[in-house]
Amino acid sequence: MIEKLAQAARGVALAGALRLSALVEPMPAPRPRFTKSGFAFQPKDYQIFMAKLLDVYLRALPVGDPFEGPCLVALEFVRARPKTTKLYTPRGDLDNLCKGVLDAATKTGRIWKDDAQIVAISATKRWSRPGEAAAVHMTVLPLDVGECQ
Repeated sequence: MIEKLAQAARGVALAGALRLSALVEPMPAPRPRFTKSGFAFQPKDYQIFMAKLLDVYLRALPVGDPFEGPCLVALEFVRARPKTTKLYTPRGDLDNLCKGVLDAATKTGRIWKDDAQIVAISATKRWSRPGEAAAVHMTVLPLDVGECQ
């Protein structure tokens, strides 16, 4: 299972794997905000990011039954490099970057029924190379139940 996850993270073509790329600037999931009356909401810029991501996924995925069993997920976050920075890697906690992508994938209803089906995740973040656009790359590999034990 770990070898398959490593191959998916490297972009190796795997039989049965689903690969999606969204040319959007990755954004970490922020903490929810609260109104004076106590209702929780997400900031507007994050709502826009999620809407763009959901739109890309819905356009790329055919209507059909989602995976029902366990699956592996490999994520790569490519952020646009600012003109000047002292940072070696982009800002944003990797787990918060993953949250938005997995939530958008779950909302499509076309990849998996619930993100609880994910048994392993590989995630990386990096600056974009010259001429490369910011993007979120996701590879989903369904597993047989026996592979999880």
